[in-house]
Amino acid sequence: MGGLIPKRMKTRPFLNLTLAGCSLLLTVFCLPIHAVTAVRVAVNQPPPLEIVGLDLFAIGSTDIQLGDGLRITGGMAPYGYAWMANNQLLGSSLQLTVPFSTNLMSVYLKVVDANNCTCVRAIDPTGLDDVTASEGWLVSPNPAKDHLLIEPKTWKGGYHALLYDAQGRLVLFKTLSGRSIIRFTLPAGLYVLRLEEEGTHQTCIHKIILL
Repeated sequence: MGGLIPKRMKTRPFLNLTLAGCSLLLTVFCLPIHAVTAVRVAVNQPPPLEIVGLDLFAIGSTDIQLGDGLRITGGMAPYGYAWMANNQLLGSSLQLTVPFSTNLMSVYLKVVDANNCTCVRAIDPTGLDDVTASEGWLVSPNPAKDHLLIEPKTWKGGYHALLYDAQGRLVLFKTLSGRSIIRFTLPAGLYVLRLEEEGTHQTCIHKIILL
């Protein structure tokens, strides 16, 4: 009988159970290791590349300043800049001065970071994309012929009046304050008047018909 006991108590089932247990333990411990690794990779990713700022341009008396109120967030420095107009390079810096005659409807800024991620933002000269527009203005007459009367309801400081034709070309620019009249001689058609407060850059948009 003593010789039969070792045969009945074979270690193979025990080894099988032990191997199964190890396999289970390895499965349980491997999954958290992989999960932690995945989280670390996600955390190390830079935030999305963005062009931040209310407006892409500021109009002076003889020229236009591009990118004056812009900054770049996210991505990975260094950044590369390209101001484009009609597929032609205007300049390769974040701030750029261009001639007063530049057609703003064709201008856009392209930014590329160190990881070759790209962000593009086009100029919106009419201000229709502004989300902080102010409605505190009265503009008359409309339709108009050769002049417009502009009356700020609440704004007491200076402001800019920019008039664009239907093709987006800037045809008139004035710096004004208070109740003002602007006079012009322009072809009949649809125009867009943009009024921008000095300092706050809040804007109001009016569609104007000239007879």
